Amino acid sequence: MSMLYRYKYRFIDKNGNTALPGLYDGAGSFSEGLAPVKMHDRWGYIDRNGDVVIECHFVAAGPFSDGLAVATMGKQGRYGFKYGYIDHSGKFVIDEKYYPPVDFHEGLALVSQSELYGFIDQTGKMVIPEKFWGIGMNDEINGFGEGLARVASGSRSAPKFGYIDKSGAIVIEPRFDNAGRFSEGLARVEIDGKLSFIDKTGKVVISTGLNLDADFERNSGDFSQGLGGVSEGLNTTVTDGNYVFVDRTGKIVLRTDLFYAYPFSEGLALGFGASTNKWGYVDKTGKMAIPAIYDSAESFSEGLAAVGQSEDKKPTRKAPPK
Repeated sequence: MSMLYRYKYRFIDKNGNTALPGLYDGAGSFSEGLAPVKMHDRWGYIDRNGDVVIECHFVAAGPFSDGLAVATMGKQGRYGFKYGYIDHSGKFVIDEKYYPPVDFHEGLALVSQSELYGFIDQTGKMVIPEKFWGIGMNDEINGFGEGLARVASGSRSAPKFGYIDKSGAIVIEPRFDNAGRFSEGLARVEIDGKLSFIDKTGKVVISTGLNLDADFERNSGDFSQGLGGVSEGLNTTVTDGNYVFVDRTGKIVLRTDLFYAYPFSEGLALGFGASTNKWGYVDKTGKMAIPAIYDSAESFSEGLAAVGQSEDKKPTRKAPPK
């Protein structure tokens, strides 16, 4: 039986101390000096002092990227809410007409008005037509990275993934079972259920031999700060079911007590504890730098992270200076 929990969110620093005074009904990562927060059932934005600088009147809103943020006032369409993009003043500069789009990356954003996907620029112009399918609107995996973006082709029941450049031309033929975003010159791909990394020519340069347990998006992570991640889940070979990080040779250099994790950000990786079933942060030695005690959490960005706990949990606040 599933249960629903109501969390309260706050922002912590890298010592795990509360860094801002507010408690929120929802919160996202800081970017470009602002973070989305939810108060009274609506989303707005705070600055690094915790002051509301864009009023909470959006039904949904995301972090800023390339000067723009995904947001909606709740306009309904055939496929649910329609989303657009706002600027730092909170004004819509790209109309609400997409289901829901991906953040801007390298000046382009993945969008859809039906069942096909294309890319717009920051003026809202469609620069790569909506002709791709099977991509899905997961911001962790979609959008441009280092000049390339993944696309799908083949049958809808068994798609293959490759990459296009910013002209929309296919530069790496779709032949992978799944694929991630390029980062640090490499992209993670799934080949026959196992994790590999390719370079920008499409050549496999790291073959880990580690199983992905049929969950590519959750059970692997892009390279970040010199490390790529993988969890073999239940179909373990050498990782004992825990999340590990490999270096650029494919060697396991870091083992954790996490079930799965996000890429390293600002020296810490957000991960889900195998024993606690909660979120915490691991450092590059594999030590839990911030214990896995949170019901919900975001990766660190601009020195802060949003974390959520059920309302019966009182946050540990930083002691006032003497």
